[in-house]
Amino acid sequence: MWINHEVYVPPQQKPPSMQSTIDAMSSLPEVWKNRSKFRAKSTAMRVLELLTRMAIVTADVLATELGVSKQAAHVALDQLVQRRIVRLRERTGRKQTYAAEELISVLARDFGTDVKTALEHGYRSLSVTELK
Repeated sequence: MWINHEVYVPPQQKPPSMQSTIDAMSSLPEVWKNRSKFRAKSTAMRVLELLTRMAIVTADVLATELGVSKQAAHVALDQLVQRRIVRLRERTGRKQTYAAEELISVLARDFGTDVKTALEHGYRSLSVTELK
């Protein structure tokens, strides 16, 4: 089994918490798709799969990765913020950084803790609108 396309873990050595993390990560795009309607092949829809590889993104990164204009990337990010899939994490000048908080919560949880609790924590953090 490959994780993050870099580390190979033989199936017999995979701890149960690792499998629950993998399952949660792979199910998130479908969870996000069910949260709201997306146009097929829209930039916002294409971002959903990308977020499982890149939990923190900018419009520049999306434009490069997806081969779209920066304007299309910004529109997609605005749509994903409205649908509570990403949130604005940081603003530096004109650069804005967005995060898939549910995915980050799953990856950052304490070893062995419940994935569902981590997902709920990540979803709650999506309602935070102010930058600190």
